[in-house]
Amino acid sequence: MVDTNTKRIHLLATLKDSDFEDTPQSTTPKEKSVSVRAIIIDHEGNVCIQTFSNIGFSKLPGGRVEKDEECLEALKREILEETGVSVKFKKFSNTETPFFGKTREIRNSQGLDQTTYFAVAKKKKRQTSPSPTKSEIEKGHAIQWLPYSQAIKLLEAYEPDQLNRHFVRKRELIALKAARELIKREADLKAQKAQDKAKKKTEKAAKIRRRLDGICKP
Repeated sequence: MVDTNTKRIHLLATLKDSDFEDTPQSTTPKEKSVSVRAIIIDHEGNVCIQTFSNIGFSKLPGGRVEKDEECLEALKREILEETGVSVKFKKFSNTETPFFGKTREIRNSQGLDQTTYFAVAKKKKRQTSPSPTKSEIEKGHAIQWLPYSQAIKLLEAYEPDQLNRHFVRKRELIALKAARELIKREADLKAQKAQDKAKKKTEKAAKIRRRLDGICKP
């Protein structure tokens, strides 16, 4: 179930089969699907990445939104299942929900039209053991916490051997880079506000000193 507010979320990119291979784009109706992914950051600034060693694949935590399930609740469920961590979602100043952006994937080869919503979250201290599916275990599922730039490099270096993995790699990179810019912008704004506040405080103190100097002047 798509939440009302998610319809107004910024579209980061639309991806098609033709972005990765020379194939005409079909106009055949496709199955609609919604998924959610999280960029989880720990207290050291590391990003959570799911790795699958048996197939050499990596991606962000998250998954498909089930029928009658809200996007944010689906993401909380997927995070807990795949990573075992509890999180606090970050809401950026220009967004109405924790989801800062979305991608659309029009996959001819799978007859799929998928929208993926992305959110940034902070890792909390409380943690349990992940509970990956049997399929994920067979693929060598593991969780890694990597520096932000290293997480991006890991995905950039990966060479997909299947078309669907091209989609995953591209959308994750787009989301990671978009989130990095938003985080930097928010940090810059916070720093500027702190500077402005300090400047006003200094100016007020100087004004008080001048006033006192005038009163105490013999």
